[in-house]
Amino acid sequence: MASRQQLGRERDPSAELNSLWYTAPMSARIGVDIGGTFTDIVLVDESTGRMHVGKILTTPKDPAHAVEQATQTLLGDAAVPARMVHAVAHGTPVEVIESLSPLIVERKTLREDSGGPGKYRGGLGQTIAFRVRTGEPFVCSVLGDRTRTPAAGFLGGGTGARGAVLIDGAPPANPKAEQLLAPGVLVEARLPGGGGYGRPDLRDPELIARDLEEGYVSRADGGSPIAATTSDPGSSTGWIPRP
Repeated sequence: MASRQQLGRERDPSAELNSLWYTAPMSARIGVDIGGTFTDIVLVDESTGRMHVGKILTTPKDPAHAVEQATQTLLGDAAVPARMVHAVAHGTPVEVIESLSPLIVERKTLREDSGGPGKYRGGLGQTIAFRVRTGEPFVCSVLGDRTRTPAAGFLGGGTGARGAVLIDGAPPANPKAEQLLAPGVLVEARLPGGGGYGRPDLRDPELIARDLEEGYVSRADGGSPIAATTSDPGSSTGWIPRP
């Protein structure tokens, strides 16, 4: 006859649920945007493709408090355990940056064609263009990475775009050095893209169509083994087949 302890263990619903969580293919991503009035949060359940959205008043004295509250609520509503969240992205609106610094941000966008082509396209870099509100010369340091060596692709994937710094459209001699700049010049930081994974000709046609529609890529081939031709000084070099 089974003991009471054995029966209890066999019928423990929390143990069964924990076992299900570990065996079910579940993962999720969270994106957070802290604004001056509201904090917005989005959770994407990658096992179902469903998106869950939440909004809460920002807590200016402790912004992390609103983020924690919104995250706990959203995880509960989506029935996603916290340990299944594998990525959290946090963005700060340019309005917040402008309110705390003498910067005017003219453009902050994803860089088209910056992700290396592949079965799984490399992540896109950003372009951030700004001016400084000053009537006097100023010193600017943009410590960008991969301005010479791009992120490599893997298993046949192409390299990502190199990073670049432009001052009124022209690259400085040393992009990592301090730049003494005249008032009103446009500083443009082009962040590097990630390398692609796998051969580009194996990419899902539906994903290629989505990339084109979203403006992630500009070429109709969506990342075929053709070197990119663009005036962007940090553009992706495309896919080069291995011998």
